Amino acid sequence: MEISNELQTAIDHHRHGRIDRAREGYDAVLTAEPDNVHALSVSAILLSQLGDDNTAIKRLQRAIELEPRNASLHNNLGNIFRRRDREEEAFEAYRTAILADPQHVDSICNLAVMVRARGAIDDALAIFGQALAVDPDHVESNHNLGVTLSLLGRNEEAADCFERCYSGGRLPVVDPSWHAQTLDHLGRHQRAVEILEAHAAARPDDAVAKHYLAAIRGERLQRASNAYVREHFDVFAQNFDEVLARLKYKGPEIVAGIVNEMCERGPAGMLYDLGCGTGLLGPRIRQSAKVLIGVDLSPRMLERAGRRKVYDELIVCEITDALTQIPQHSVDMAVAVDTLIYFGDLAPIFAGLHRSLKTGGAFIATVESHADDDPAGGSKILPSGRFSHSAAYIRETAAANGLKPHALLPIELRLEHGEPVTGLVFMLENLA
Repeated sequence: MEISNELQTAIDHHRHGRIDRAREGYDAVLTAEPDNVHALSVSAILLSQLGDDNTAIKRLQRAIELEPRNASLHNNLGNIFRRRDREEEAFEAYRTAILADPQHVDSICNLAVMVRARGAIDDALAIFGQALAVDPDHVESNHNLGVTLSLLGRNEEAADCFERCYSGGRLPVVDPSWHAQTLDHLGRHQRAVEILEAHAAARPDDAVAKHYLAAIRGERLQRASNAYVREHFDVFAQNFDEVLARLKYKGPEIVAGIVNEMCERGPAGMLYDLGCGTGLLGPRIRQSAKVLIGVDLSPRMLERAGRRKVYDELIVCEITDALTQIPQHSVDMAVAVDTLIYFGDLAPIFAGLHRSLKTGGAFIATVESHADDDPAGGSKILPSGRFSHSAAYIRETAAANGLKPHALLPIELRLEHGEPVTGLVFMLENLA
């Protein structure tokens, strides 16, 4: 066996998604040459993608023993540590990579992202500047600096960063939604459409680009696809809590206040957190449920929710499907914080709630909102890729599905592009 050819073949399989064949090739190379640093490194990346982080870490650590000055190895190790929330080890791995190679731009960018997550925004901006001094066209640095500036409401500067991701006509392998939304917000609608069209054309299976393209065109959609939700939030999971904190996200706090007030005399027997994400709501309502179950379509989000150790069970499932699988009239309470914003038509969800909630059981949720007299009607897709709903639509759809609507209160959910996003919080009671 020619090792270099075998390894390159395995790498090609890996790049094109032929995971089983890639793994077989890497294993064959490592059987023949257990200390092949390149094979240890790329096979570790594959194993991490498959969820076997422990073996991936061991392989990278062995590779580092063999080549301690290889910055890429330290960077890859840091990426796994960061995904596993082993922040101090990740931070140290990136620092070690930069000490080994001060020009290693991937590590500089990753370090900046970690510094931003710790709340040191000015320091993060300075480190992103260092990365771009090494490579002004570095996609990940421009993308992450643009996201940071967008979170600060510095949208023009953010747009400049996002445009640099496309310098030379290239198509970067990053989530284009930040780019398109920022450009559209600034009135550069056609440019936003062009970017999403390019992504969708080049990657026909990219559900994220496809969804945002339909949204920014204002196409009629009934809901976001399962593929979009899973892909988008699997990628977003690692930075989800940090980004929402920066956007002053209030949904979990608002819903928890209602749930805990309703449960003052005693906890609900069975409480479902529908679209629980990373579990931001869970710790706030744990005391109000004898059994707390989280449901989400994104395995990566649920992985992070599990680390909070507040849920009795976590279920990977689309919430409409989950509501059809729950035993009839067995649930005391259900909640959905910024989950319904991925559905235009709420009738299937409300029907599922009528089926699964006990008589008198409650559903508390938030939505983004628009006026009852909006020409778009009861629900509409927004350029953000989310849906908004009118109060009248919620009342009518709830009543048509055996649910009694209670107060629909206006709220400010979070910031976006430095401006408030308005919505509603409401409670529905299940009738007999």
